[in-house]
Amino acid sequence: MTVHSLLLNLDIFQERGVEPPKDGVWTYDEFADKMKQLTFDRDGDGKIDVYGFSTYVLPGYYEAWPFLYMDGGQPLSEDMTEYTFDDAKGISGLQKLADLEFVHKAAPQEMGGTDIGGVWKSWAASDQRTVAVEPWATWAISTARGDKYKTNFMVAAYPTGDLGHPVTIGGVGGWVMYHQEDTAKKKAVAEFIKLLASTNEQYEMAKNYGVFPALKSASEKNPFEGNEQMIQAMKLTENAIMLPRHKEWKKVDEVIQRQLQLVLNGEQSPEDGLKAARSGVEEIIK
Repeated sequence: MTVHSLLLNLDIFQERGVEPPKDGVWTYDEFADKMKQLTFDRDGDGKIDVYGFSTYVLPGYYEAWPFLYMDGGQPLSEDMTEYTFDDAKGISGLQKLADLEFVHKAAPQEMGGTDIGGVWKSWAASDQRTVAVEPWATWAISTARGDKYKTNFMVAAYPTGDLGHPVTIGGVGGWVMYHQEDTAKKKAVAEFIKLLASTNEQYEMAKNYGVFPALKSASEKNPFEGNEQMIQAMKLTENAIMLPRHKEWKKVDEVIQRQLQLVLNGEQSPEDGLKAARSGVEEIIK
């Protein structure tokens, strides 16, 4: 199991004298204010070279999506027969994300692009670190703690919007065996899946790879002892929202993500972008 969270580069917070949010929780207004404080000209050349926030947008990745959910927006109706992201709640959430770039000037122009590696390095690489806060899935916690980056960071919730509590995107993965004609191979694959799903392996995966164990028996072994970041991230699962389990979700996702890219590129307003996705999504789900 995984969840998305905000990762805060504490070196940049300290550099600017900005206090991180208490217990990792903040309202949107508090969040936006701190992102503005964390945006500055580091080398004195008259140009902004450090920003408070950034992220990327492309199909299959949902780091930006909790902003769209923060005021109560949902991509599809509960029965998954209607597109609903273009209601007032969804538009309000996307507006708050876009405002970080276009109103508060606390995000770089490239926010919403597709350069995952570049976004990561701007937060974690010791020779760059030009972004103070970025959203990532929990795998990034293990990577940031590793010897390659050794990042000084903490985990925080997404800012709280009109819902009154922070929300995030949660994910659950499992193991699948494809159909096997060979009986011996089927047996071997089944044994391997049982091994991967065992208490010991779930414990090792949680401890080393930034995921939460699905088995209570693995959790009871306390895989996150001494790992404050994963302990904090695990608290966020209480408000995790799952993506719609529509059989054509991949196609729906592509339509919506394309519009989000246009919005964050300044080519459309949040309202126009989400409304523009309606025809494409409806064609798919109907």
